[in-house]
Amino acid sequence: MPADAEAAPSPGWPGLRRLGCLAAFAVVCAVSCLLNSPMLVIRPALELALGWIPFLRDVGGKVTVNPAAVGMSALCLGLFLGGAHWFGGWLWPALRPDGGPWRGRWTGALGGLVVVAFAAGTAAVGVVHQVSWLATSPEPLIESSWGGRGDFETRLAESALRELAGAQARRAQERPGASFSTLAELAAEGAVQASFAAGEVHGHGLEACPSLVEPERRWFATATPLAPGPRARWLFVNHEGVVFFTTAGPFAVDRASCEVPPGLAPLGR
Repeated sequence: MPADAEAAPSPGWPGLRRLGCLAAFAVVCAVSCLLNSPMLVIRPALELALGWIPFLRDVGGKVTVNPAAVGMSALCLGLFLGGAHWFGGWLWPALRPDGGPWRGRWTGALGGLVVVAFAAGTAAVGVVHQVSWLATSPEPLIESSWGGRGDFETRLAESALRELAGAQARRAQERPGASFSTLAELAAEGAVQASFAAGEVHGHGLEACPSLVEPERRWFATATPLAPGPRARWLFVNHEGVVFFTTAGPFAVDRASCEVPPGLAPLGR
């Protein structure tokens, strides 16, 4: 080989980076194929990258702006920037006589640094608070969405109540002014599954009744576990269409008003 021949170029860092990306992509594809569900692998990445969007949508409507606090913060920031610019203009020529005047963008950079440091401190306090809460909370950090057989039956009972609510809503649209149906009537009309007529579904006793005083406007339904375990849920839904639950045990329902009994919480909250 000639002495002045150029050496072959090495792949270098860019080539290794591309190789690493391809390897990571191949691993993701392999795991997705093994699990037969690509979303189990892709969803965590999507949650990390885009999870803040639904968070802002849910929280944005609950945020309230305090004009006095915003005005005071803007005033303090303005006074700080003005004082910092004046101090820099006084100190800089004394330290660097040949450095020219103090520049406004330097003051802006200093102000941005202070704002970012304040935000980082607030975020650090929030992280410490949440980590402390997670470490001391009596609730489990991770809970299976299916759990044991009891949890599975509870999910099915929740779906049964939602099916009942949908059937009653359709009946109200098709027959305005008519009384809401009982469980047996809904099953006989084919509005819900025929098995609901027996009053028992998925290990839960099922009941659906119109109001005693306003049967054309109000109704309720309940799902009561027949063999309650330590994580059993007693379920309730009414004409408003929201499923509520409690883990404290059976509850009494006002059959006239069909209102949500006290102590129940809406599902998903």
